[in-house]
Amino acid sequence: MFTCHKISRISFNFRGSCNSTCPFCYIPFVDANNGDIVIWKKVVDAILTFQPDVITIGGGEPFCNEGFTELLKYISQKGCAIHVDSNASHLSYEAYSAIDKYIDIIALPLDGIGVVHDKFRNWQGHYELVLQKIGELSKLNVKVRINTIVHKHNYHQLIEIAKLIRFQNIAQWQLYEYWFFPEVNVPPTRFDNKEINKLLPLLSKESQKTVEYSPVSQREKTYFFVSSIGKMYGIVNGNKYIEYGDIWDESALDNAIKNTNFTENELRAQKKILL
Repeated sequence: MFTCHKISRISFNFRGSCNSTCPFCYIPFVDANNGDIVIWKKVVDAILTFQPDVITIGGGEPFCNEGFTELLKYISQKGCAIHVDSNASHLSYEAYSAIDKYIDIIALPLDGIGVVHDKFRNWQGHYELVLQKIGELSKLNVKVRINTIVHKHNYHQLIEIAKLIRFQNIAQWQLYEYWFFPEVNVPPTRFDNKEINKLLPLLSKESQKTVEYSPVSQREKTYFFVSSIGKMYGIVNGNKYIEYGDIWDESALDNAIKNTNFTENELRAQKKILL
């Protein structure tokens, strides 16, 4: 039997498509489409019944979707904080207007220096694009976060990345362990977590930023995923997706809630809000 529970952070993901082909991406693009502003508002209304402190929007590049800026305005007017993960490809001046008005945190990827980043992202020229957009975003009323997936090909560049972002207007540098999903992405090229933890104080010193590392073990049950067309899904056994059903289905909601660690979910929400 479904019982309402406050969920501090809910992830709203576009699972119909994405404009990039990152081989490491762990989002399952299984929806028939990304929906439209009508269905998005219905999904958000359902999400808001859980009184989230922050909605994280990602999946396929959000700004690729027509009507997305209208959705940002809609969520903002409801009083909920907005965190958007973007690959920077569609950050036009029109998008900047919405970012400046409605988004609290925007996160961009930086997975190495130069060609290391481009190869990891399977996108020639993406590194320079990200640096350009970081500079442009620094002029807006939004907190900018950098996301880095740590692997054996970029570990040796972490200090260099730290020095690169030192004088950028960046609120936080978030490091992630590579998360392998056999059904979705390529096998991992991980690096020892213990080595990363030893390096964190130096990275913080060199970057003069708040630096946090998130291993897979700390993330599995912190997510409450809802796709842009209202499909709920979660993660079980470390690297396998489970589909629960529609967010309007009480039995599906009950199962999704049972697989959520609310304590860790709240901690992750607070870390984003307090940037």
